[in-house]
Amino acid sequence: MPSANALTTIQKLYIAYYGRAADAAGQNYWATEMDNAGGSLNGIIDAFATAPEAQALYGSGTTVNERITVLYQNILGRAPEADGLAYWAGEVAAGRLSLGNAALSILNGVPPNSTDAALVNNRLAVANTFTAQVNDQNYGGDAAAAIARTFLKQVTGDAATLTEANNQLPAYLNTMGVATRQPDKFAPLIANGLLTNTAIVRTDLTDDNLDAILGAGNAQKAPWTLLVTGGFDQSAKILISDGTAAGTDVKANSGFYGYTKWMVNSDKTGAYFFSFNSEVDMVGYSDGTLVGTQSIAINQPLYASFSTLVNDQLILAGSAQGGNSGKAYVINGMEKKSTSTDMDFAIPPFGGAHDVSHQAVWFGAHSSPYGYELARFDYSNPSQMSSTLVKDIYPGASGGLQSINEAVVLPNGKLIFSADDGTNGQEAWVSNGTEAGTFMLKNYYQGNTGDVGGFRPYGNKVAFVAIAYNWGANGDIPQAGTELAFTDGTSAGTTLLDINPGSASSYPSILGEANGRLYFTAEISNPSSGATQKGIYSTNGTTFTKLATINNEASLLGWDATKAFFKVSDAQHGAELWAADFGKNTFGLVKDLLPGSGAGFGDTTNANSVQLAGGKLIFKAYTSATKQGLFVSDGTTAGTVNVGTANATTDSGTNRDFKVVGDTLVFNNAEGVFAVNLGAAIPKAVQLSTVGITTFYNSYTDPAPLQTDADQAFFLTSNGDLFASKGTTVPTAPLVSQVQQFKVVAENALFIQTANTATNTQSLWYSDGTAAGTRFIEDLPNSDYGLSSISFDLKNAVAIKTVGVVA
Repeated sequence: MPSANALTTIQKLYIAYYGRAADAAGQNYWATEMDNAGGSLNGIIDAFATAPEAQALYGSGTTVNERITVLYQNILGRAPEADGLAYWAGEVAAGRLSLGNAALSILNGVPPNSTDAALVNNRLAVANTFTAQVNDQNYGGDAAAAIARTFLKQVTGDAATLTEANNQLPAYLNTMGVATRQPDKFAPLIANGLLTNTAIVRTDLTDDNLDAILGAGNAQKAPWTLLVTGGFDQSAKILISDGTAAGTDVKANSGFYGYTKWMVNSDKTGAYFFSFNSEVDMVGYSDGTLVGTQSIAINQPLYASFSTLVNDQLILAGSAQGGNSGKAYVINGMEKKSTSTDMDFAIPPFGGAHDVSHQAVWFGAHSSPYGYELARFDYSNPSQMSSTLVKDIYPGASGGLQSINEAVVLPNGKLIFSADDGTNGQEAWVSNGTEAGTFMLKNYYQGNTGDVGGFRPYGNKVAFVAIAYNWGANGDIPQAGTELAFTDGTSAGTTLLDINPGSASSYPSILGEANGRLYFTAEISNPSSGATQKGIYSTNGTTFTKLATINNEASLLGWDATKAFFKVSDAQHGAELWAADFGKNTFGLVKDLLPGSGAGFGDTTNANSVQLAGGKLIFKAYTSATKQGLFVSDGTTAGTVNVGTANATTDSGTNRDFKVVGDTLVFNNAEGVFAVNLGAAIPKAVQLSTVGITTFYNSYTDPAPLQTDADQAFFLTSNGDLFASKGTTVPTAPLVSQVQQFKVVAENALFIQTANTATNTQSLWYSDGTAAGTRFIEDLPNSDYGLSSISFDLKNAVAIKTVGVVA
């Protein structure tokens, strides 16, 4: 009988080297060998390293670093820290340690009472239970070993995972027996790293019902059908999948080039598709079936710059091929027909103001007789669409329209914009779409040197900045300098707010509206010294209130019914978090995130890089010269909490490192993935995964690696595991492994692309967001369709309701 120490050491070696529990015969054999060798492992470790299982796991092509990383995953369930990886890889590379010795050294070197120690102890405990209960005749071959690895992998340092593993052990042991006898039928599941989530691990699985259970998964239609095209040069290939192998196929559609844009109809039973970054000479429509996915020809190719749906008909507008003239199409997908309208002006690809309520697009149009002037595309009646020149504001060829990009549409459909008529300079204008209804609101700067800009919506009005200077002509315009103005679209309702009294300018900068008040920064002169002082203000459009003295920087980050959050820089604190409390009528510093004069907020912090959820602001801020933290704030000092280290943000407007689902914040950093209960009085992070979200992600071409539906967050880790979490403290087993990309297409519905190492292709999966509801569909098509491979554009994919299935 081998010693207890030898049995434990061999069990640890199985866990560390193979990622699974030992079989009883193997454990006893090697433990006896160890005792006979006086406790030496030299020969044993060599045998482990040269065994076929080791060669399959590690291979001859892997580097030392890759092998050490696998050991860390087996032993500690996480990637190695940089220093640890460098040390152990160096020891192995130098020949001072074998890989097996390194494995045991890593395992035995875990600090007591640490998170790593809890995981090691839990895995050792469940491995011993496994070895004691397994029938060695049911534990043979690669399939059974893979199931054993899957079983052990779900155990973490949390005691609840140990309990759950012990509860699941009978199902795993039974399934291993079937896999030992029929390994070939498990190969596709093993190649994708998924066994638990096909509902195959069960106590009632037998040799006789295996085929029926395996086939049931990819024969069940999903409530949603996936529609996705190939990549840039393969967009003529459309993959359609209703979640079954029989209902997954590729439709070839000629005439499509570049990336494809999809537009789903109102009841989600059909979708239009067309090329959105190149010439369009074909439009498609799909009802989610192969026969119902067809191309619809248009009579003249179009560079489409505008698209929308009206009564489930597709409107496409842009410039016709071979010229600058405009053209618009109405495509009826159900009837498979299109009609066209020739127009005087083409909507440009960039710039313009879309009035959804009145079904119109305002834009700037160039023409030789008129120059750059205001035009309007009206699609309110699809059978009588038109794009017309609204008015020749600056008579002749000079062009009067100044900037369409700043224009604002009022709720009544009128457009507020800047224009120069050649006499009065650049002033604020209004248009209702007719020549008579297009006029200058007020000539704030007498003469032809007027200047207005910064148009922003404010309730039923528009706020803007204007230079007001009257040369004594009409007497109704004060000598007010550069000040804040408001308009309701009428001349009488266009007013000026003189912030810095007299002819001196306040140089206002509009931050935005919150709770019915407009916030802005401005400069006011000291009557005695003449020095100017910059401050942040709020106004109701008639009177204004100074809130604080600032340096140069202020921006509105977000607001709700009770408070507004700001980024404000003053002389004492730098750029930090400030808030306006509407109930208390207060405004001030919330917390000095980076104490002293340093700026807690970096240059990239703006309304796009933060998120307001449940009355709390979620944002990144500097906690030192080089490190950032992820903060949650309720607008009070005590309620502003650093919940974890934040990944560095280099581009403004990205918050892909964190998402909010319900009352839970899920975020990622170098230490893994975490969840925070936003409803707690003092939010605190709990770890969901010790492996972080993948960094192999291109925001332009790939679906985000962190996505949500109404009640779950889905994240793809750097080792290819896809997790679903409701933010609970107990992380679930991965839905599927070896994932390349995934897309949440509806509530409780996502399609997943994995790498199938067995067939050297990609595979398609469907999941309802649960482990039991995640299933393999089939390998993705390749050379059968005239392509060596198809790189599917899952980022722009859509889903529609599956025919005959209730979604």
